[in-house]
Amino acid sequence: MAIPETVSYSEFRAHLAGYLDKVCDDSLPLVVTRRGGHRVVVISESDYNSMDETDYLLSTEENRKNLLEALNGDPKDRIKYKSVDDLREKLGL
Repeated sequence: MAIPETVSYSEFRAHLAGYLDKVCDDSLPLVVTRRGGHRVVVISESDYNSMDETDYLLSTEENRKNLLEALNGDPKDRIKYKSVDDLREKLGL
């Protein structure tokens, strides 16, 4: 993940609409610093929902196991390539 941009609260407040648009358009978090206070991270609703769904999907051991099995698939069904060039050729790149 990229290092999030950091702005002061005063800067954020002065350009609120622009920063909110940027967070949504770039799908990157923004850290807002406050003098003597806690830092706050601003993320888009879409990114929040993705994080929340990931948290839910990984919330149980059984679900984590099922997801890993689905991602890894059956080793006997995996396609093996001799080289990166072979893979590129198969993909038409």
